[in-house]
Amino acid sequence: MKSRMLTLLCVALMGASAAVYASAVPVVAYWNFEDGLAGQPFTPEGAPNGSGGSVDVVNGYLMRGWDNYWGPSWTDDTPTGVGLAMRNAEHHQDGYTLDAALNQWSPAQWTIEAAVKLVGGIEDNRWSTFIGKDGSADGGVFSGIYFQKTWDNFFRIDFATAGGERYDAVSTFQMEADKWYRMAATSDGSVLKLWINDSPNDPGAWILAAETVMTGADNGMALVDSAWTFGRGWYNGGFVDHIDGYMDDIRFTEAALTPTEFIPEPATLVLLGMGGLALLKRRS
Repeated sequence: MKSRMLTLLCVALMGASAAVYASAVPVVAYWNFEDGLAGQPFTPEGAPNGSGGSVDVVNGYLMRGWDNYWGPSWTDDTPTGVGLAMRNAEHHQDGYTLDAALNQWSPAQWTIEAAVKLVGGIEDNRWSTFIGKDGSADGGVFSGIYFQKTWDNFFRIDFATAGGERYDAVSTFQMEADKWYRMAATSDGSVLKLWINDSPNDPGAWILAAETVMTGADNGMALVDSAWTFGRGWYNGGFVDHIDGYMDDIRFTEAALTPTEFIPEPATLVLLGMGGLALLKRRS
């Protein structure tokens, strides 16, 4: 009984936390994947291609799956052990967006967060892109942004600026297979930072894994009017660097957040530790 109530409480708190954060900071999109059923594809068999997906809890942007083979599915393998996440299988499953307002998002300051666990691509020198864009900022071969694991398993953020420059920040430690991580990339227009948390339920475990000073005249995110991708990247007109793994808590914010504002939010954990236990005691 206690275990069931704790699970229900965790899910409720995740939803409440999303609503609170949407008002507290300028969140553009937040996919927590709590709107599906574990094991079910984003786009069910027989449905029109790209018609199904997970809806972000802030502005209603749909993260789509092409069909039941090429699209992701919901899973109950999550960083917290409760709720749902996104499964991208090894046969090149990925999610994408079509909403013009989101695809044209090119902020001066920004934060992109995600929780990721890979089960493949670690040992075979494979690039894996968690979040990217289908297109280049300058008509070249490189995507507007790569949030990814490098071929030698380091975390990396790389993006094109509105001023025509490119900057990246690469972590100094390597990703391991079958382990959840939380990641956050931030830019305040002057410094690009990459934050990693390898204890995904501990808000005090964030470390600054890399930072790069940007010297360009306009270091906002370049406008690339194309789909955001989740679980793969883009290079020279092709779909590349698909992941074999899981993703959760994907959030775009139009501000350079600090670790106290990243997911998981300390306030949520305090509620779970105090009010949640009290609720369980009353109902058990």
